[in-house]
Amino acid sequence: MYRSGSELARLILGNKLGSAEDPLRSDDPLLLSGASDGADTVFGAAALAAGHRAAHLLGPTNEPSARAVEDFAVYRVDEGALDDPRVVCALESAVAARREAPGAWEASKRNYLQVCRAGAVYAVGYRQPGDVPALDVGGGAGFAAQFYVDRFLDGDGCRLFFFDDSPTDGWAGCKVVPATHGRWNAWDVDRETWTPLARPPPRPSGVYAGIGATRLSRDGEAAIEALFNTG
Repeated sequence: MYRSGSELARLILGNKLGSAEDPLRSDDPLLLSGASDGADTVFGAAALAAGHRAAHLLGPTNEPSARAVEDFAVYRVDEGALDDPRVVCALESAVAARREAPGAWEASKRNYLQVCRAGAVYAVGYRQPGDVPALDVGGGAGFAAQFYVDRFLDGDGCRLFFFDDSPTDGWAGCKVVPATHGRWNAWDVDRETWTPLARPPPRPSGVYAGIGATRLSRDGEAAIEALFNTG
């Protein structure tokens, strides 16, 4: 697809995807994701099967899945792009919102590139324990979700959808909330809470992000696959 990760990062940060400067501008939907095992890989396979384009972004220290290396368009973004002031500022804001230690989530800077121009974000993963942060998607996907939500001063235009695939085997790294578990939910910006959905969210279109945990249940994988078959 694009010549390099740096080229793709420049287009994303400059809001140039689909513009005359985009060498691969197209009306086909574009998935932006990572390239890790789990949700990134399942989203990539499902998007390609649906006829979408897909670009998988890695930072200098991220490792791709075997399938991503074999089948996907994977772009490694260098530190120069990730040190862009817009990325650094977004990470500082997300660290503060999530009450994390500064410097602990440097590897998640590349997640900003996945969501900063996305019209919608679809995440499949787990809810981390405790009451903080309110936006409690766990792991690097949680930072991607935070980057996305921080774009919206109110709920107008926010389209963050989360399939709660929290493990039920007693793992202390997550919490299981019956109201959201095993189903799609939408983030309510004003109330800072998850709203369970009666049906799956709209089918991905335009520029969108598909992200999540590196380990999914079969239900989590099926939720991603079914998403591309909804009306």
